[in-house]
Amino acid sequence: MNLNQWRTDAALIKKSAELQGTETFQAMLGVLESERPVNAPLPRVGASATDHAYSYGQDVGFALCLDVLRGMATHPEEADETVVADFSETNDYYNGK
Repeated sequence: MNLNQWRTDAALIKKSAELQGTETFQAMLGVLESERPVNAPLPRVGASATDHAYSYGQDVGFALCLDVLRGMATHPEEADETVVADFSETNDYYNGK
């Protein structure tokens, strides 16, 4: 089962939201955030480009895992919509918003 399949079941989303609303689960997420690979930097001397690429890949995977866990409690229609850059002067950036 993937995240999109999970999100088709309202009961699963509801139970996940209830679980994620608990103090214990929030504390667990806090521990996971603290344990992210990015919080253990590589040594300044002796780390190769491959070491840095590997470390970056680990952190990206870790962050994706946390996002999926959080996303399991979110209905698809509540999820952030994709922002498309159009670089026109009519967008909110140029209007000061």
